[in-house]
Amino acid sequence: MNFTRITNSSDVVDYSGDIVGPLEFNCSQYEFGKEPPNVTQHFDALGVVGLGFAYGGTASSGLLTLIFLIQICSNVRKCPWEWQRPLSWIISMPMIISWLSLTSFLVPRAGNLCAIVKQSYMPFMLMHFLDLALMIDGDEEKVLEILMDNRVPMSLCAAPCCFFGICCGSSIVTKRGFRALRRRVYQAPLWQFLLTMAAVVLEIAEINQFLPEHIVTPLFQTLAALNVLMYMLGSWGFNVIVKTFKGLERSNWNRRMKKAHALTLFIAAMKIQIFILGLLVDYSDYIPCSPPAVSPAHMKQSMDAMLSLMEALIFGIVFAFVFRVRISDIERAIKGDGTERSPNFYLVQNMQYPSTHQAYDAQ
Repeated sequence: MNFTRITNSSDVVDYSGDIVGPLEFNCSQYEFGKEPPNVTQHFDALGVVGLGFAYGGTASSGLLTLIFLIQICSNVRKCPWEWQRPLSWIISMPMIISWLSLTSFLVPRAGNLCAIVKQSYMPFMLMHFLDLALMIDGDEEKVLEILMDNRVPMSLCAAPCCFFGICCGSSIVTKRGFRALRRRVYQAPLWQFLLTMAAVVLEIAEINQFLPEHIVTPLFQTLAALNVLMYMLGSWGFNVIVKTFKGLERSNWNRRMKKAHALTLFIAAMKIQIFILGLLVDYSDYIPCSPPAVSPAHMKQSMDAMLSLMEALIFGIVFAFVFRVRISDIERAIKGDGTERSPNFYLVQNMQYPSTHQAYDAQ
């Protein structure tokens, strides 16, 4: 690999410190060329390291697919059918992220499409987690009734807002407040999809050819800031609700907090790394380039894909253990003598196993 770094002058300096010639067009911070490199140019630039990650990423993505299929057959199928859809979505996350990252790495020109899907897909899993948690503990009305009857406090001081010194104290759970926080979680995937799509479309349209730089740069920075804000609000609402769930005297979902922490940690790691890599591209020269085809912006995409492949493999193994379905979880959701279920399930058993009185009446 012939990596170089960028200096403030028009020369390119390799890592030995020797000046190797004038700055290549595609090694400029802001001149990215008309399109990303093709597959041949990409792997010529990355060399043996690129091929190694390509083979390793393919193997890890295949392994995660196998783990997902095993979970579907051994865990998800034994759940009540209402649980199966959101649980399948959640445990599929490492596999989907791995395949998206591998595609972005192998085919750089598919990077924008993969980025749009990945950025909106991750907060989408927070929504499914809340759906599943409420489903297992009954439904929203039942959970809210328990929380409000016991005057459970709802602490608004939760990550990531507390990391920035924004702590809002606490209040008693109310139906309006709970649903407002839930809407924050549900709106995050939509807004992140729209904002990421807008940024990608503007970049493809080469808006810098029509507008001056002093307008284009703040525009992209505003879109990026709004994207981060929407994710932070969604993640904050999710963490507040999950912390409030601790007020349930008896949850039907065993080790729910560990599951929530595993999910949020995976998403946070993915979001933080792309944010840091973006800052390094825009405000430093630490992201290398490989002239004439691979710019720092495209190298950032490859580095994000490589890190995501490793993280997806780690969290895929973690998810296989953390989200393992236990018989006790199912038994807790069945009330009384086993014929009366929570509102989401009470029809299932009665339809399949008629009671003695029903059989007698039928005769």
